[in-house]
Amino acid sequence: MATNKQIGLVKRDAVGIASLLSDPDIGDLIDEEDGIHERVVARCYDMLAAKATEKGEIHVGKYSESFMLQAKNYQLLAKFWRGRIVSGTPFAGGISKADVEARKADSDRVVPTFDKGSDANNEG
Repeated sequence: MATNKQIGLVKRDAVGIASLLSDPDIGDLIDEEDGIHERVVARCYDMLAAKATEKGEIHVGKYSESFMLQAKNYQLLAKFWRGRIVSGTPFAGGISKADVEARKADSDRVVPTFDKGSDANNEG
């Protein structure tokens, strides 16, 4: 269940989404995207781009306005927010003790050429 704080953050980052979606709708979107803020904001910009594309061009007398540039900008913002999504698990390197033991127990493994201390200067 989305919190008011999460909804507020989405409305802050997806400028203009409040005119398109109500707070409960934004909350549903947050729940659908598992609370991942960047994915929610990207989807909001996708919706705004679709809305601007629907409008197309408006002509009233000599006045005309095209919403295609606005739609393109919303698509770029959606792409930007998707680029901020971090996927995968961070890896700091090394292997766990369990992995070391599993490798030592493997009867088909190649015995390492170098051991701890093999580079030590053993000459007197």
